Amino acid sequence: MITKASCNFVKKPGKIYHLYKKPNGKPYMGMLSPEEWGGTPPDEFLGSYKLEYDMTFTPVEKLEKRRAEMSRVEELFGERHKVPDHEPHIDITRHGERPDVKDFINRPRIEHSSVQEKMEAAASSSSVS
Repeated sequence: MITKASCNFVKKPGKIYHLYKKPNGKPYMGMLSPEEWGGTPPDEFLGSYKLEYDMTFTPVEKLEKRRAEMSRVEELFGERHKVPDHEPHIDITRHGERPDVKDFINRPRIEHSSVQEKMEAAASSSSVS
């Protein structure tokens, strides 16, 4: 039901959303919990869910179990496979500066033919030995 619920906002991983059902039976997602509605939401409350970074929903009552499972995955596979519990931060700046468009336009390009030549040279040198 949650995947078919209507939603009039952009959902972001790591956030908790609330599922409601209108009187006509159609489900919808909301950002406000029943408590934020003062205990009386406008429609029937069905549950609260966290949108995970793999774009699946976890019921809030099962969040602790999921954290434990993810912790076990990290133990087994190491940091490389760690599932973030927060929104990742990607810094596209260089030393705090904004990237200049000219940096992208004027950067050297690798031609397909030169890559092909390097691959052929590497293959021939490895087959010689």
